[in-house]
Amino acid sequence: SSEPPDATPCTGNIDVGAAIAEVRSFDLDARACYEELLRVDPTRSLAAQVTIVVAGSGAVAGVEIAATINAPAFESCLSSTMARMQFPPVTGGSCAVLSVPYSFSPERVN
Repeated sequence: SSEPPDATPCTGNIDVGAAIAEVRSFDLDARACYEELLRVDPTRSLAAQVTIVVAGSGAVAGVEIAATINAPAFESCLSSTMARMQFPPVTGGSCAVLSVPYSFSPERVN
């Protein structure tokens, strides 16, 4: 669920620049999750929409992943990666929601 445990809607704000920098700092970790998928299917491309619920402290309170393929191991890996993120404290509410698109494809070597 994209709502915190107390079911209060997430209406807070988070510094967008800092949030993007934090997400991007985990790009290699996210790619590593995808690389594991490639071991099973070397030609598989994948897109995923990740919803991150950020608690008031800036800690990750929840992660939801909607992927274009059924890839539970990838989703579990990516969820664990996202859970390690630490964002700036939320302002104007008890939590905030971030939506992060990912797109992965096998790297072509010519």
